[in-house]
Amino acid sequence: MTMFLKVVPLFVVVFIALLATSVHAFQPTAEQIKQFQSLPDDKKKSLLKSQRKSSSPVAGGVSSAVSVESTVKPILPVQKVTSSSDLKPFGYSLFAGKPTTFAPVKSIPAPTDYVLGVGDQLKVFIFGTQNDEYQLIIDRNGQVTVPSIGPVTISGMTFSDAKSLLLKKISSLGVGVKSSITMGKLRSFRIFVLGESRTPGSYLVSGMATITHALYVSGGITDVGSYRNVQLKRRGKVIETLDLYDLLLQGNTENDVRLQPGDAVFIPKLKRQVSIAGEVYNPALYELKHEKTLKDVLALSGGIKPTVYKKKVEISTVVDSAFRKIFMVDITKNKGLQYPIKNGDLIKLAPLRGSNNDLITINGKIHGEGRVKWFAGMSLLDVIPSRSLFVDDADLNNILIKRQEKIAGDYQILKVSWLKAKKNQDSKDNIKLKPRDEVHVLSRMNSSIRRGVIEDILTDLKLTSSYHSPFEFVTGTGMVKFPGQYPLTSGMTIKDLIDLSGGLQLSAMLKQAELYRYETKNGEKREVERIYVDLNKVMSGDLQHNILLQPHDDLMVKQVSDWSDTTRKVSIMGEVAFPGVYTIKPGE
Repeated sequence: MTMFLKVVPLFVVVFIALLATSVHAFQPTAEQIKQFQSLPDDKKKSLLKSQRKSSSPVAGGVSSAVSVESTVKPILPVQKVTSSSDLKPFGYSLFAGKPTTFAPVKSIPAPTDYVLGVGDQLKVFIFGTQNDEYQLIIDRNGQVTVPSIGPVTISGMTFSDAKSLLLKKISSLGVGVKSSITMGKLRSFRIFVLGESRTPGSYLVSGMATITHALYVSGGITDVGSYRNVQLKRRGKVIETLDLYDLLLQGNTENDVRLQPGDAVFIPKLKRQVSIAGEVYNPALYELKHEKTLKDVLALSGGIKPTVYKKKVEISTVVDSAFRKIFMVDITKNKGLQYPIKNGDLIKLAPLRGSNNDLITINGKIHGEGRVKWFAGMSLLDVIPSRSLFVDDADLNNILIKRQEKIAGDYQILKVSWLKAKKNQDSKDNIKLKPRDEVHVLSRMNSSIRRGVIEDILTDLKLTSSYHSPFEFVTGTGMVKFPGQYPLTSGMTIKDLIDLSGGLQLSAMLKQAELYRYETKNGEKREVERIYVDLNKVMSGDLQHNILLQPHDDLMVKQVSDWSDTTRKVSIMGEVAFPGVYTIKPGE
Protein backbone atom coordinates (compact mmCIF):
# COMPACT_ATOMS: atom_id res chain seq x y z
CA MET A 1 0.00 0.00 0.00
CA THR A 2 2.84 2.35 0.84
CA MET A 3 4.42 1.68 -2.51
CA PHE A 4 1.15 2.55 -4.27
CA LEU A 5 0.92 5.87 -2.46
CA LYS A 6 4.41 6.79 -3.64
CA VAL A 7 3.64 5.91 -7.23
CA VAL A 8 0.47 8.03 -7.50
CA PRO A 9 2.14 11.42 -6.96
CA LEU A 10 4.77 10.52 -9.55
CA PHE A 11 2.05 9.81 -12.12
CA VAL A 12 0.39 13.08 -11.21
CA VAL A 13 3.63 15.02 -11.69
CA VAL A 14 4.23 13.40 -15.07
CA PHE A 15 0.61 13.95 -16.05
CA ILE A 16 0.78 17.65 -15.17
CA ALA A 17 4.14 18.05 -16.91
CA LEU A 18 2.81 16.50 -20.11
CA LEU A 19 -0.24 18.71 -20.07
CA ALA A 20 1.85 21.78 -19.39
CA THR A 21 4.02 21.07 -22.40
CA SER A 22 1.14 20.44 -24.78
CA VAL A 23 0.55 22.60 -27.75
CA HIS A 24 -2.32 24.44 -26.16
CA ALA A 25 -0.59 24.88 -22.78
CA PHE A 26 -3.51 23.19 -20.98
CA GLN A 27 -3.56 23.77 -17.20
CA PRO A 28 -5.37 20.99 -15.23
CA THR A 29 -7.73 22.03 -12.49
CA ALA A 30 -7.66 20.65 -8.93
CA GLU A 31 -10.78 18.61 -9.69
CA GLN A 32 -9.15 17.04 -12.76
CA ILE A 33 -6.04 16.11 -10.76
CA LYS A 34 -8.25 14.54 -8.10
CA GLN A 35 -10.08 12.52 -10.76
CA PHE A 36 -6.76 11.37 -12.21
CA GLN A 37 -5.54 10.20 -8.80
CA SER A 38 -8.64 8.05 -8.39
CA LEU A 39 -7.96 6.11 -11.60
CA PRO A 40 -6.47 2.56 -11.58
CA ASP A 41 -2.80 2.25 -12.59
CA ASP A 42 -3.54 0.72 -16.01
CA LYS A 43 -5.92 3.62 -16.87
CA LYS A 44 -3.29 6.17 -15.80
CA LYS A 45 -0.68 4.56 -18.01
CA SER A 46 -3.09 4.46 -20.95
CA LEU A 47 -3.98 8.14 -20.45
CA LEU A 48 -0.33 9.14 -20.22
CA LYS A 49 0.47 7.22 -23.37
CA SER A 50 -2.34 8.90 -25.34
CA GLN A 51 -1.31 12.30 -23.96
CA ARG A 52 2.24 11.83 -25.20
CA LYS A 53 0.92 11.09 -28.68
CA SER A 54 -1.39 14.09 -28.69
CA SER A 55 1.38 16.38 -27.43
CA SER A 56 3.60 15.49 -30.39
CA PRO A 57 5.86 18.40 -31.31
CA VAL A 58 4.55 18.32 -34.85
CA ALA A 59 1.76 20.74 -33.94
CA GLY A 60 4.31 23.10 -32.54
CA GLY A 61 6.19 23.30 -35.78
CA VAL A 62 8.95 20.81 -34.88
CA SER A 63 9.29 17.59 -36.81
CA SER A 64 8.12 14.45 -35.02
CA ALA A 65 10.41 12.17 -36.98
CA VAL A 66 13.06 10.54 -34.82
CA SER A 67 16.58 11.51 -35.79
CA VAL A 68 18.26 8.44 -37.23
CA GLU A 69 21.94 8.14 -38.05
CA SER A 70 22.52 5.99 -41.08
CA THR A 71 25.39 5.18 -43.37
CA VAL A 72 22.99 5.59 -46.31
CA LYS A 73 22.09 9.13 -47.36
CA PRO A 74 19.58 10.08 -50.11
CA ILE A 75 21.52 11.60 -53.00
CA LEU A 76 18.75 12.54 -55.41
CA PRO A 77 14.94 12.34 -55.59
CA VAL A 78 13.08 9.92 -57.78
CA GLN A 79 12.90 11.54 -61.19
CA LYS A 80 9.34 12.11 -62.28
CA VAL A 81 8.18 13.99 -65.36
CA THR A 82 5.40 16.31 -64.25
CA SER A 83 2.07 15.00 -65.47
CA SER A 84 -0.14 17.35 -67.46
CA SER A 85 -2.99 16.57 -65.05
CA ASP A 86 -0.91 18.03 -62.19
CA LEU A 87 -0.37 21.38 -63.90
CA LYS A 88 -1.94 24.63 -62.73
CA PRO A 89 -2.17 27.93 -64.62
CA PHE A 90 1.02 29.97 -64.37
CA GLY A 91 0.50 32.51 -61.59
CA TYR A 92 -2.19 30.42 -59.91
CA SER A 93 -0.57 30.46 -56.47
CA LEU A 94 0.05 34.22 -56.46
CA PHE A 95 -3.54 35.26 -55.85
CA ALA A 96 -5.12 32.06 -54.57
CA GLY A 97 -6.45 32.59 -51.06
CA LYS A 98 -9.45 33.31 -48.93
CA PRO A 99 -11.19 36.59 -49.85
CA THR A 100 -10.75 39.37 -47.33
CA THR A 101 -10.77 43.16 -47.19
CA PHE A 102 -7.42 44.42 -48.40
CA ALA A 103 -5.90 47.24 -46.35
CA PRO A 104 -2.40 48.48 -47.19
CA VAL A 105 0.00 49.46 -44.42
CA LYS A 106 -0.99 52.85 -43.09
CA SER A 107 2.55 54.11 -42.68
CA ILE A 108 3.29 53.98 -46.41
CA PRO A 109 3.67 57.59 -47.70
CA ALA A 110 1.19 58.61 -50.35
CA PRO A 111 2.81 59.18 -53.74
CA THR A 112 2.57 62.65 -55.25
CA ASP A 113 0.34 61.38 -58.09
CA TYR A 114 -2.22 59.92 -55.66
CA VAL A 115 -5.67 61.16 -56.72
CA LEU A 116 -7.65 62.60 -53.81
CA GLY A 117 -11.26 61.67 -53.27
CA VAL A 118 -14.15 61.93 -50.81
CA GLY A 119 -13.09 60.60 -47.40
CA ASP A 120 -9.35 61.26 -47.70
CA GLN A 121 -7.78 63.16 -44.81
CA LEU A 122 -5.15 65.91 -44.99
CA LYS A 123 -3.05 67.05 -42.03
CA VAL A 124 -2.26 70.80 -42.13
CA PHE A 125 0.37 72.31 -39.79
CA ILE A 126 0.58 76.13 -39.64
CA PHE A 127 3.55 77.77 -37.97
CA GLY A 128 5.41 81.08 -37.95
CA THR A 129 3.37 84.09 -36.85
CA GLN A 130 0.47 81.64 -36.30
CA ASN A 131 0.57 78.14 -34.84
CA ASP A 132 -2.33 75.80 -35.65
CA GLU A 133 -2.95 72.18 -36.61
CA TYR A 134 -5.94 70.94 -38.62
CA GLN A 135 -7.16 67.54 -39.81
CA LEU A 136 -9.24 68.16 -42.91
CA ILE A 137 -11.45 65.50 -44.48
CA ILE A 138 -12.71 65.87 -48.05
CA ASP A 139 -16.52 66.08 -47.86
CA ARG A 140 -19.14 64.84 -50.31
CA ASN A 141 -18.78 68.04 -52.30
CA GLY A 142 -15.09 67.25 -52.88
CA GLN A 143 -14.04 70.13 -50.64
CA VAL A 144 -12.04 70.74 -47.46
CA THR A 145 -12.85 73.71 -45.25
CA VAL A 146 -9.73 75.58 -44.13
CA PRO A 147 -10.27 77.95 -41.16
CA SER A 148 -9.92 81.61 -42.13
CA ILE A 149 -9.92 80.62 -45.81
CA GLY A 150 -13.13 78.66 -46.41
CA PRO A 151 -13.98 75.69 -48.62
CA VAL A 152 -11.44 74.62 -51.22
CA THR A 153 -12.30 72.02 -53.90
CA ILE A 154 -9.53 69.43 -54.23
CA SER A 155 -11.32 66.12 -55.02
CA GLY A 156 -10.01 64.66 -58.27
CA MET A 157 -6.70 66.51 -57.96
CA THR A 158 -3.42 64.76 -57.35
CA PHE A 159 -1.97 65.12 -53.88
CA SER A 160 0.89 67.20 -55.33
CA ASP A 161 -1.46 69.71 -57.04
CA ALA A 162 -3.78 69.94 -54.03
CA LYS A 163 -0.82 70.53 -51.70
CA SER A 164 0.49 73.39 -53.88
CA LEU A 165 -2.97 75.00 -54.00
CA LEU A 166 -3.47 74.86 -50.23
CA LEU A 167 0.06 76.12 -49.47
CA LYS A 168 -0.59 79.10 -51.71
CA LYS A 169 -3.91 79.93 -50.04
CA ILE A 170 -2.52 79.56 -46.51
CA SER A 171 0.44 81.82 -47.28
CA SER A 172 -2.09 84.58 -48.05
CA LEU A 173 -3.18 84.66 -44.39
CA GLY A 174 -0.38 87.05 -43.55
CA VAL A 175 3.31 87.78 -43.53
CA GLY A 176 5.38 85.03 -41.88
CA VAL A 177 2.68 82.38 -42.04
CA LYS A 178 4.09 79.06 -43.19
CA SER A 179 2.54 75.60 -43.46
CA SER A 180 3.23 71.89 -43.99
CA ILE A 181 0.71 69.47 -45.51
CA THR A 182 0.78 65.66 -45.35
CA MET A 183 -1.68 62.83 -46.04
CA GLY A 184 -3.68 61.50 -43.11
CA LYS A 185 -6.03 58.51 -43.19
CA LEU A 186 -6.86 57.20 -46.63
CA ARG A 187 -10.42 56.69 -47.75
CA SER A 188 -12.02 53.31 -48.34
CA PHE A 189 -14.43 52.59 -51.17
CA ARG A 190 -16.14 49.76 -52.98
CA ILE A 191 -15.04 48.24 -56.27
CA PHE A 192 -16.26 45.25 -58.27
CA VAL A 193 -14.36 42.13 -59.34
CA LEU A 194 -16.25 40.38 -62.14
CA GLY A 195 -15.83 37.71 -64.78
CA GLU A 196 -13.59 34.69 -64.15
CA SER A 197 -12.82 35.56 -60.53
CA ARG A 198 -12.86 32.79 -57.94
CA THR A 199 -15.24 34.87 -55.82
CA PRO A 200 -16.72 37.67 -57.93
CA GLY A 201 -18.52 40.45 -56.12
CA SER A 202 -18.21 43.85 -54.46
CA TYR A 203 -15.23 44.53 -52.18
CA LEU A 204 -14.20 47.30 -49.82
CA VAL A 205 -10.63 48.41 -50.54
CA SER A 206 -8.28 51.19 -49.50
CA GLY A 207 -7.55 54.27 -51.54
CA MET A 208 -4.11 52.86 -52.38
CA ALA A 209 -5.52 49.64 -53.87
CA THR A 210 -4.52 48.63 -57.38
CA ILE A 211 -5.74 46.00 -59.87
CA THR A 212 -3.57 43.28 -58.29
CA HIS A 213 -4.97 44.15 -54.85
CA ALA A 214 -8.46 43.55 -56.21
CA LEU A 215 -7.40 40.18 -57.63
CA TYR A 216 -5.86 39.20 -54.31
CA VAL A 217 -8.88 40.20 -52.24
CA SER A 218 -11.19 38.20 -54.51
CA GLY A 219 -9.16 34.99 -54.27
CA GLY A 220 -7.53 35.05 -57.69
CA ILE A 221 -8.44 33.90 -61.17
CA THR A 222 -10.23 30.69 -62.16
CA ASP A 223 -8.59 28.00 -64.29
CA VAL A 224 -10.31 29.33 -67.43
CA GLY A 225 -9.73 33.02 -66.71
CA SER A 226 -7.23 35.20 -68.56
CA TYR A 227 -4.06 36.24 -66.75
CA ARG A 228 -2.95 38.35 -69.69
CA ASN A 229 -6.00 40.48 -70.37
CA VAL A 230 -7.27 41.71 -66.99
CA GLN A 231 -9.38 44.79 -67.71
CA LEU A 232 -10.04 47.85 -65.56
CA LYS A 233 -13.39 49.37 -66.47
CA ARG A 234 -14.54 52.80 -65.36
CA ARG A 235 -18.03 54.00 -66.25
CA GLY A 236 -18.35 51.21 -68.81
CA LYS A 237 -15.11 51.90 -70.65
CA VAL A 238 -11.86 49.92 -70.52
CA ILE A 239 -9.23 52.39 -69.32
CA GLU A 240 -6.39 49.92 -68.66
CA THR A 241 -5.40 46.32 -69.46
CA LEU A 242 -3.01 44.40 -67.22
CA ASP A 243 -0.88 41.49 -68.43
CA LEU A 244 0.06 39.63 -65.25
CA TYR A 245 2.89 37.85 -67.06
CA ASP A 246 4.68 41.23 -67.26
CA LEU A 247 4.45 41.40 -63.48
CA LEU A 248 5.34 37.76 -62.82
CA LEU A 249 8.18 37.40 -65.32
CA GLN A 250 9.65 40.91 -65.43
CA GLY A 251 8.39 42.67 -62.29
CA ASN A 252 6.75 45.35 -64.46
CA THR A 253 3.99 47.15 -62.50
CA GLU A 254 3.45 49.96 -65.00
CA ASN A 255 -0.13 48.94 -65.84
CA ASP A 256 -1.08 48.01 -62.27
CA VAL A 257 -2.91 51.31 -61.77
CA ARG A 258 -4.75 52.49 -58.68
CA LEU A 259 -8.48 52.00 -58.43
CA GLN A 260 -11.20 54.58 -57.93
CA PRO A 261 -14.68 54.22 -56.38
CA GLY A 262 -17.04 52.17 -58.53
CA ASP A 263 -14.28 50.68 -60.72
CA ALA A 264 -14.80 47.18 -62.09
CA VAL A 265 -11.96 44.73 -62.55
CA PHE A 266 -13.13 42.35 -65.25
CA ILE A 267 -11.44 39.02 -66.00
CA PRO A 268 -12.40 37.59 -69.41
CA LYS A 269 -12.00 33.96 -70.44
CA LEU A 270 -8.66 32.91 -71.88
CA LYS A 271 -8.52 32.15 -75.58
CA ARG A 272 -5.28 30.23 -76.21
CA GLN A 273 -3.37 28.00 -73.79
CA VAL A 274 -0.63 25.36 -73.86
CA SER A 275 0.70 22.94 -71.25
CA ILE A 276 4.41 22.58 -70.47
CA ALA A 277 5.52 19.64 -68.31
CA GLY A 278 8.83 18.10 -67.41
CA GLU A 279 12.32 19.59 -67.37
CA VAL A 280 11.54 23.31 -67.34
CA TYR A 281 11.91 25.63 -64.37
CA ASN A 282 8.19 26.42 -64.14
CA PRO A 283 5.96 23.59 -65.44
CA ALA A 284 2.46 25.03 -65.79
CA LEU A 285 -0.43 25.91 -68.09
CA TYR A 286 0.53 29.01 -70.07
CA GLU A 287 -1.79 31.46 -71.76
CA LEU A 288 -0.63 32.57 -75.18
CA LYS A 289 -0.76 36.17 -76.34
CA HIS A 290 1.86 37.00 -78.96
CA GLU A 291 3.80 33.72 -78.63
CA LYS A 292 3.79 31.58 -81.77
CA THR A 293 6.80 29.24 -81.62
CA LEU A 294 8.17 26.61 -79.24
CA LYS A 295 11.04 28.97 -78.40
CA ASP A 296 8.58 31.69 -77.34
CA VAL A 297 6.65 29.29 -75.10
CA LEU A 298 9.77 27.83 -73.45
CA ALA A 299 10.83 31.39 -72.58
CA LEU A 300 7.56 31.82 -70.66
CA SER A 301 8.37 28.73 -68.56
CA GLY A 302 11.66 30.20 -67.36
CA GLY A 303 13.73 28.14 -69.79
CA ILE A 304 14.81 24.52 -69.88
CA LYS A 305 16.86 22.77 -67.21
CA PRO A 306 20.35 21.42 -67.92
CA THR A 307 18.96 17.90 -67.36
CA VAL A 308 16.54 18.02 -70.29
CA TYR A 309 16.86 15.59 -73.21
CA LYS A 310 16.86 18.05 -76.11
CA LYS A 311 16.82 15.58 -78.97
CA LYS A 312 13.22 14.53 -78.41
CA VAL A 313 10.71 17.05 -77.06
CA GLU A 314 7.22 15.61 -77.25
CA ILE A 315 4.43 17.86 -78.55
CA SER A 316 0.89 16.53 -78.49
CA THR A 317 -1.40 18.48 -80.85
CA VAL A 318 -5.18 18.34 -81.24
CA VAL A 319 -6.10 17.46 -84.81
CA ASP A 320 -9.53 18.39 -86.20
CA SER A 321 -10.98 18.46 -82.66
CA ALA A 322 -11.06 14.65 -82.88
CA PHE A 323 -7.80 13.18 -81.63
CA ARG A 324 -4.26 14.02 -80.57
CA LYS A 325 -1.18 13.51 -82.70
CA ILE A 326 2.29 13.37 -81.15
CA PHE A 327 5.34 14.96 -82.76
CA MET A 328 8.97 14.69 -81.63
CA VAL A 329 11.01 17.88 -81.99
CA ASP A 330 14.79 18.34 -81.76
CA ILE A 331 15.41 21.66 -79.99
CA THR A 332 19.16 21.48 -80.51
CA LYS A 333 18.36 22.85 -83.95
CA ASN A 334 16.78 26.20 -84.79
CA LYS A 335 14.12 24.45 -86.88
CA GLY A 336 12.90 22.68 -83.76
CA LEU A 337 12.81 25.91 -81.73
CA GLN A 338 10.72 27.54 -84.47
CA TYR A 339 8.12 24.77 -84.39
CA PRO A 340 4.67 26.45 -84.52
CA ILE A 341 2.59 26.07 -81.36
CA LYS A 342 -1.20 25.76 -81.41
CA ASN A 343 -3.92 26.20 -78.82
CA GLY A 344 -4.25 23.11 -76.63
CA ASP A 345 -0.75 21.76 -77.31
CA LEU A 346 0.86 19.65 -74.59
CA ILE A 347 4.65 19.95 -74.47
CA LYS A 348 6.66 17.38 -72.50
CA LEU A 349 10.40 17.65 -71.91
CA ALA A 350 11.88 14.40 -70.60
CA PRO A 351 15.00 14.24 -68.41
CA LEU A 352 18.31 12.84 -69.54
CA ARG A 353 18.59 9.15 -68.93
CA GLY A 354 21.41 8.54 -66.48
CA SER A 355 22.94 5.33 -65.20
CA ASN A 356 21.23 3.82 -62.14
CA ASN A 357 23.68 0.96 -61.80
CA ASP A 358 24.77 2.01 -58.32
CA LEU A 359 21.45 3.29 -56.94
CA ILE A 360 18.65 1.82 -54.83
CA THR A 361 15.14 3.25 -55.31
CA ILE A 362 12.83 3.52 -52.29
CA ASN A 363 9.18 4.50 -52.70
CA GLY A 364 5.73 4.01 -51.25
CA LYS A 365 4.61 4.57 -47.67
CA ILE A 366 7.88 5.94 -46.34
CA HIS A 367 9.17 9.40 -45.46
CA GLY A 368 11.62 10.70 -48.05
CA GLU A 369 11.04 8.66 -51.18
CA GLY A 370 14.08 8.72 -53.41
CA ARG A 371 17.32 7.02 -54.35
CA VAL A 372 20.29 6.11 -52.23
CA LYS A 373 23.83 5.15 -53.11
CA TRP A 374 24.39 1.39 -53.12
CA PHE A 375 27.44 -0.15 -51.46
CA ALA A 376 28.64 -3.72 -51.18
CA GLY A 377 26.88 -5.60 -48.41
CA MET A 378 23.97 -3.14 -48.16
CA SER A 379 20.95 -4.68 -46.47
CA LEU A 380 17.30 -3.69 -46.00
CA LEU A 381 18.02 -2.28 -42.52
CA ASP A 382 20.80 -0.11 -43.95
CA VAL A 383 18.21 1.58 -46.16
CA ILE A 384 15.36 1.67 -43.61
CA PRO A 385 17.04 1.50 -40.18
CA SER A 386 14.16 2.88 -38.08
CA ARG A 387 10.41 2.32 -37.81
CA SER A 388 9.96 6.10 -37.59
CA LEU A 389 10.83 6.37 -41.30
CA PHE A 390 7.57 4.66 -42.30
CA VAL A 391 4.26 6.42 -42.88
CA ASP A 392 1.49 5.45 -40.44
CA ASP A 393 -0.34 3.05 -42.78
CA ALA A 394 2.78 1.28 -44.08
CA ASP A 395 2.62 -2.51 -44.32
CA LEU A 396 5.83 -3.49 -42.52
CA ASN A 397 5.30 -7.22 -43.08
CA ASN A 398 4.96 -7.04 -46.87
CA ILE A 399 7.78 -5.09 -48.50
CA LEU A 400 8.32 -5.92 -52.16
CA ILE A 401 11.68 -5.69 -53.89
CA LYS A 402 11.80 -5.56 -57.68
CA ARG A 403 15.18 -6.80 -58.84
CA GLN A 404 16.84 -6.83 -62.25
CA GLU A 405 20.11 -8.73 -62.08
CA LYS A 406 21.26 -7.70 -65.56
CA ILE A 407 20.58 -4.56 -67.57
CA ALA A 408 17.60 -5.22 -69.90
CA GLY A 409 17.14 -8.56 -68.14
CA ASP A 410 14.09 -10.14 -66.54
CA TYR A 411 12.63 -8.90 -63.28
CA GLN A 412 12.50 -10.91 -60.06
CA ILE A 413 10.11 -10.02 -57.25
CA LEU A 414 11.04 -10.66 -53.61
CA LYS A 415 8.89 -10.27 -50.48
CA VAL A 416 10.37 -9.56 -47.05
CA SER A 417 9.17 -8.46 -43.63
CA TRP A 418 10.84 -5.41 -42.09
CA LEU A 419 9.60 -6.44 -38.64
CA LYS A 420 11.27 -9.84 -38.91
CA ALA A 421 14.45 -8.23 -40.22
CA LYS A 422 14.50 -5.80 -37.30
CA LYS A 423 13.91 -8.62 -34.82
CA ASN A 424 16.73 -10.71 -36.28
CA GLN A 425 19.25 -8.87 -38.42
CA ASP A 426 20.75 -12.19 -39.57
CA SER A 427 17.43 -13.44 -40.94
CA LYS A 428 16.68 -13.79 -44.64
CA ASP A 429 14.24 -10.85 -44.34
CA ASN A 430 17.20 -8.48 -43.83
CA ILE A 431 17.95 -9.13 -47.46
CA LYS A 432 21.18 -8.04 -49.11
CA LEU A 433 20.28 -5.46 -51.73
CA LYS A 434 21.75 -5.26 -55.20
CA PRO A 435 22.27 -2.33 -57.58
CA ARG A 436 19.06 -1.10 -59.27
CA ASP A 437 16.81 -2.76 -56.67
CA GLU A 438 13.47 -1.05 -56.12
CA VAL A 439 12.07 -1.23 -52.57
CA HIS A 440 8.27 -0.80 -52.49
CA VAL A 441 6.52 -0.14 -49.16
CA LEU A 442 2.80 -0.97 -49.52
CA SER A 443 -0.18 0.66 -47.81
CA ARG A 444 -2.03 -1.60 -45.38
CA MET A 445 -5.20 0.55 -45.38
CA ASN A 446 -5.70 2.20 -48.77
CA SER A 447 -6.66 -0.49 -51.27
CA SER A 448 -6.35 1.78 -54.32
CA ILE A 449 -2.81 2.89 -53.44
CA ARG A 450 -1.77 -0.68 -52.62
CA ARG A 451 -3.37 -1.99 -55.78
CA GLY A 452 -1.69 0.73 -57.85
CA VAL A 453 1.79 -0.34 -56.74
CA ILE A 454 0.99 -4.01 -57.38
CA GLU A 455 -0.43 -3.23 -60.84
CA ASP A 456 2.70 -1.25 -61.80
CA ILE A 457 4.88 -4.22 -60.85
CA LEU A 458 2.62 -6.67 -62.71
CA THR A 459 2.71 -4.44 -65.80
CA ASP A 460 6.51 -4.42 -65.83
CA LEU A 461 6.57 -8.20 -65.47
CA LYS A 462 4.05 -8.60 -68.27
CA LEU A 463 5.88 -6.26 -70.66
CA THR A 464 9.22 -8.03 -70.18
CA SER A 465 7.77 -11.55 -70.42
CA SER A 466 8.22 -13.89 -73.36
CA TYR A 467 7.47 -17.49 -74.31
CA HIS A 468 10.69 -18.69 -72.72
CA SER A 469 10.33 -16.34 -69.73
CA PRO A 470 6.56 -16.24 -69.07
CA PHE A 471 4.66 -13.79 -66.89
CA GLU A 472 4.39 -15.41 -63.45
CA PHE A 473 1.61 -14.40 -61.11
CA VAL A 474 -0.75 -15.86 -58.51
CA THR A 475 -4.26 -14.87 -57.47
CA GLY A 476 -5.95 -14.53 -54.09
CA THR A 477 -9.76 -14.35 -54.06
CA GLY A 478 -12.62 -14.64 -51.63
CA MET A 479 -12.36 -13.65 -47.98
CA VAL A 480 -9.01 -11.83 -48.09
CA LYS A 481 -8.64 -8.11 -47.42
CA PHE A 482 -7.24 -7.15 -50.86
CA PRO A 483 -8.24 -9.80 -53.47
CA GLY A 484 -6.56 -9.77 -56.86
CA GLN A 485 -3.48 -10.80 -58.82
CA TYR A 486 -0.02 -10.65 -57.26
CA PRO A 487 3.48 -11.28 -58.57
CA LEU A 488 4.85 -14.73 -57.78
CA THR A 489 7.72 -13.97 -55.42
CA SER A 490 10.71 -16.21 -54.85
CA GLY A 491 9.79 -19.14 -52.58
CA MET A 492 6.21 -17.90 -52.19
CA THR A 493 3.85 -20.02 -50.08
CA ILE A 494 0.09 -19.94 -49.44
CA LYS A 495 0.68 -17.96 -46.24
CA ASP A 496 2.82 -15.45 -48.17
CA LEU A 497 -0.03 -14.93 -50.65
CA ILE A 498 -2.53 -14.43 -47.81
CA ASP A 499 -0.20 -11.89 -46.16
CA LEU A 500 0.33 -10.06 -49.46
CA SER A 501 -3.46 -10.02 -49.93
CA GLY A 502 -3.76 -8.10 -46.66
CA GLY A 503 -4.65 -11.12 -44.48
CA LEU A 504 -7.87 -13.00 -43.91
CA GLN A 505 -11.22 -11.39 -43.28
CA LEU A 506 -13.15 -12.21 -40.13
CA SER A 507 -15.67 -14.14 -42.24
CA ALA A 508 -13.02 -16.47 -43.73
CA MET A 509 -13.61 -20.20 -43.33
CA LEU A 510 -10.31 -21.61 -42.08
CA LYS A 511 -11.23 -25.29 -42.19
CA GLN A 512 -11.09 -25.57 -45.94
CA ALA A 513 -9.85 -23.32 -48.76
CA GLU A 514 -9.35 -24.30 -52.38
CA LEU A 515 -6.20 -23.89 -54.44
CA TYR A 516 -6.63 -24.17 -58.19
CA ARG A 517 -3.47 -25.20 -60.02
CA TYR A 518 -3.18 -24.99 -63.80
CA GLU A 519 -0.92 -27.17 -65.90
CA THR A 520 -0.53 -27.57 -69.65
CA LYS A 521 -0.28 -31.22 -70.69
CA ASN A 522 1.99 -32.04 -73.62
CA GLY A 523 1.66 -28.47 -74.89
CA GLU A 524 -1.87 -29.28 -76.07
CA LYS A 525 -4.36 -28.98 -73.22
CA ARG A 526 -4.56 -26.96 -70.04
CA GLU A 527 -5.88 -28.82 -67.04
CA VAL A 528 -6.87 -27.62 -63.59
CA GLU A 529 -6.25 -29.39 -60.30
CA ARG A 530 -8.21 -28.54 -57.14
CA ILE A 531 -6.22 -28.80 -53.90
CA TYR A 532 -8.02 -28.53 -50.56
CA VAL A 533 -6.12 -26.56 -47.93
CA ASP A 534 -6.58 -26.33 -44.16
CA LEU A 535 -5.89 -22.67 -43.41
CA ASN A 536 -5.66 -23.32 -39.67
CA LYS A 537 -2.56 -25.41 -40.33
CA VAL A 538 -1.30 -23.01 -42.98
CA MET A 539 -1.39 -20.03 -40.61
CA SER A 540 0.32 -22.08 -37.88
CA GLY A 541 3.24 -22.79 -40.24
CA ASP A 542 2.55 -26.44 -41.06
CA LEU A 543 4.82 -27.08 -44.06
CA GLN A 544 2.64 -29.90 -45.32
CA HIS A 545 -0.26 -27.51 -45.90
CA ASN A 546 1.66 -24.25 -46.42
CA ILE A 547 2.81 -25.43 -49.83
CA LEU A 548 4.95 -23.58 -52.35
CA LEU A 549 2.97 -21.80 -55.04
CA GLN A 550 3.42 -22.23 -58.77
CA PRO A 551 2.72 -19.76 -61.60
CA HIS A 552 -1.00 -19.01 -62.10
CA ASP A 553 -2.09 -20.67 -58.84
CA ASP A 554 -5.45 -19.32 -57.65
CA LEU A 555 -6.32 -19.45 -53.94
CA MET A 556 -10.01 -19.11 -53.08
CA VAL A 557 -10.84 -18.49 -49.41
CA LYS A 558 -14.46 -19.41 -48.68
CA GLN A 559 -16.86 -17.51 -46.46
CA VAL A 560 -18.25 -19.05 -43.29
CA SER A 561 -21.69 -20.47 -44.02
CA ASP A 562 -24.64 -18.21 -43.15
CA TRP A 563 -22.24 -15.42 -42.12
CA SER A 564 -24.46 -12.65 -43.47
CA ASP A 565 -27.70 -14.22 -42.21
CA THR A 566 -26.67 -13.97 -38.55
CA THR A 567 -26.80 -10.19 -38.74
CA ARG A 568 -30.48 -10.07 -39.72
CA LYS A 569 -32.53 -8.11 -37.23
CA VAL A 570 -36.18 -7.18 -36.76
CA SER A 571 -37.69 -4.38 -34.74
CA ILE A 572 -40.71 -5.15 -32.55
CA MET A 573 -42.56 -2.07 -31.36
CA GLY A 574 -45.95 -1.21 -29.88
CA GLU A 575 -48.06 -2.99 -27.26
CA VAL A 576 -45.70 -5.87 -26.49
CA ALA A 577 -44.02 -6.84 -23.24
CA PHE A 578 -40.48 -6.38 -24.48
CA PRO A 579 -40.21 -4.05 -27.49
CA GLY A 580 -36.82 -3.71 -29.16
CA VAL A 581 -34.50 -4.95 -31.90
CA TYR A 582 -34.03 -8.72 -32.07
CA THR A 583 -31.65 -10.95 -34.03
CA ILE A 584 -33.37 -13.75 -35.93
CA LYS A 585 -31.95 -17.07 -36.99
CA PRO A 586 -32.22 -18.44 -40.53
CA GLY A 587 -35.64 -19.97 -41.05
CA GLU A 588 -37.40 -17.94 -38.34
